[in-house]
Amino acid sequence: MFHTGTTPQCTTTYTIKAGDTCWGLTGLVGGYNLPEGQAGVDELLQLNPGLNCNLLQIGQSVCVSGGASK
Repeated sequence: MFHTGTTPQCTTTYTIKAGDTCWGLTGLVGGYNLPEGQAGVDELLQLNPGLNCNLLQIGQSVCVSGGASK
């Protein structure tokens, strides 16, 4: 399984599936407390330092909820 660098406060992770995008993760049913649109992508990137939205890999684990440093 692939992991990005997540913040220590990460409380919920999501495993990337075929066709997933960073933008799409912000609009999942349940929302993972990520705002929709660019604000959600920005928060996703804060929760996952080093995450490259252009290089998501199936099986990669990303943090979708937690206390990102702002």
